[in-house]
Amino acid sequence: MKAGQASGTPTVIRGESLHEVPRGEFLVDTFSVTFPVSSMERVTGDVSPWVVSDDDISDRMQAFVNHLFGAGIFTVSDKVSGGRNFFESAITFDGKAFIAWGGNNKVRDYDGGVSRLVEERAQLYMTGEACAMIKNWDALPSRLDDLCARLTRVDLAFDDHDGIHNVDLCREKFLSGEFKGQGRPPKASYIDDFGSGDGRTFYVGRRENGKLLRCYDKGKQLGDPNSPWVRWECELHNRDRELPLDMLTNPAEYLAGAYPALSFLSKVAHVIRTAREKVSIQYDKLRRIARTQYGKLINFAHQVMGLRPDQIFYEFCNPKGFPDRLVWSGSPGVIANDVGGFESLRAETQTHNGQLMKSVLNDLATIEV
Repeated sequence: MKAGQASGTPTVIRGESLHEVPRGEFLVDTFSVTFPVSSMERVTGDVSPWVVSDDDISDRMQAFVNHLFGAGIFTVSDKVSGGRNFFESAITFDGKAFIAWGGNNKVRDYDGGVSRLVEERAQLYMTGEACAMIKNWDALPSRLDDLCARLTRVDLAFDDHDGIHNVDLCREKFLSGEFKGQGRPPKASYIDDFGSGDGRTFYVGRRENGKLLRCYDKGKQLGDPNSPWVRWECELHNRDRELPLDMLTNPAEYLAGAYPALSFLSKVAHVIRTAREKVSIQYDKLRRIARTQYGKLINFAHQVMGLRPDQIFYEFCNPKGFPDRLVWSGSPGVIANDVGGFESLRAETQTHNGQLMKSVLNDLATIEV
């Protein structure tokens, strides 16, 4: 399948699987994107509810939905409702999807006042039923990219209608450690139907961490107690990772890359690295460059000029920002709030400032003058 333009650069793993790629259906079951309202209004014109009537907004949003998905697929409601997900306004189409916008451009301070204004964004949310109605997935990534859209959630699924790769297999893979990656092992939970026919579900990961796998008896969930149909579904959020738009046209490869245990799904796997991993790799590379280029100068300042570590720190520190490579722009606030326990690192720095600076300076100044 031809991929649209991606908004990120995931790691690609290629190689022959020990097993044949399983028979089944891969799909995008849910997705959500946000984009600047100004990008949407290039197609719709003004959609401010206090300026434009509901009927006009409906007509303009219908043109926007047709632009994204093609004409005759979705019908936009003629009513603008109250906002969703902290937006002021929203409009649905076919009761299966919505666009929300307005009221999210104000950053407030601790007293509730407006401290600054940012670019206003809108959200497009597509449920599984809405995704099933999309006919031309290949064209969608480039159209979203033209809007400067950011993928904030995507659910990728594999349906095994024969039930060969079932819930028991998922549990076995977890117990044998196949879900472990480079970081902490994910947590898991299991819901058993105890033979009632309602279906079992095995969960790996946590939604709060941006990645949750569900392996469950889909056919039984839909009401057929004898159905062998099993679904493997991974819900991914951009909490600490950038989700490429390419995921919308390559669900098999990205699902296979979500966990090592899922590599059996595709011979090509796209692994999306978290911000923590990206920053760690880039920091180590920049540290080695700094040691090569400035290690002798720091050593000279320490041994010849007689400067203490804290003096050297303030001689060379630039408090106005960070290296561009370490300011990952995929999700605002990631560096400050999520990456690596950076909060704990900040606390450690404040508590052990002198020791930390000595350690860094010793690492940089190992080359003699």
